[in-house]
Amino acid sequence: MGRGKGLHKIIVPVQFVASKQAPLEHNDLQDNFLDPPGILDCMKQQKIRGPTIVADIWNQPRNERIFVAFNSRNQAIGVEGRRLASFIGSIARNSDLTPFIAEVWRRFPKKNKRDLLELVKSKFLIPANGES
Repeated sequence: MGRGKGLHKIIVPVQFVASKQAPLEHNDLQDNFLDPPGILDCMKQQKIRGPTIVADIWNQPRNERIFVAFNSRNQAIGVEGRRLASFIGSIARNSDLTPFIAEVWRRFPKKNKRDLLELVKSKFLIPANGES
């Protein structure tokens, strides 16, 4: 899981039981271990994001394109670069556009690759150095 995203650490304070108290039954110990008192009450429900759809890019007029700048390593940069990455991700998740034909990208049919590149070019203005 890269960079620790999605990891939630819970610190549970250790409570010492006084020796004068009656020993706890096995079931009581198990219940306290699975649901320590007050822990579940203080945990908040995490909001879960759905897939990025980028509807604004899919619905943009045909004569409109987003210019994407690239750095010296041919990596898309800036806000537009992140939008390009999100758009490509939405294409990858669409099984109609990218059917699971080949397990390796090199074996994916070249005609399909060209079609996908044309789709991206219809939405984004990509300089020649960014196509590699």
